[in-house]
Amino acid sequence: MQAAGRQLGIATELYFHESDRVAIHTLVAASYNIIRDVSRHKGAPDMAVKDLFPTTVSAAQRKRVENWLNSFENFFKHADRDPDGTIKFNGEITELMLIDAWAQYERLGGTLSRAGKIFKLWTGNLKEGTLPEIATVASVFKRLPKRQFYESLLPFFQPET
Repeated sequence: MQAAGRQLGIATELYFHESDRVAIHTLVAASYNIIRDVSRHKGAPDMAVKDLFPTTVSAAQRKRVENWLNSFENFFKHADRDPDGTIKFNGEITELMLIDAWAQYERLGGTLSRAGKIFKLWTGNLKEGTLPEIATVASVFKRLPKRQFYESLLPFFQPET
């Protein structure tokens, strides 16, 4: 879990800095798979992207969807099948996996890093009954570009030790 948390933290920092999408996806996929494996061993709820999403299609299509979900991480890690191949990368899957991984990491008792807390704010919604002043401040922050949002909130969170 510690390795998964560290990978997620770095992937999230890279995400906010809009760094290399392949590197981000590779780190997210590695941490996602660790968290998914730990979840299975602990009997935790299924994860949304790789466990629940494939069940929304017909049984005949399920393997195709599962292969597609894994295709990017496998392509970025291995060159054994087609060393000259190319792939059309859909980077939106990375963000969905990042959301899913952080949520499951926290459910399993992992402590969110600063990057994880900021990401949770970036992707989350305010609870009903939030003070109007907080809602106003949040709406201003949510309009910022990703990197500026991250850099603006970073000072409000204690660094990891």
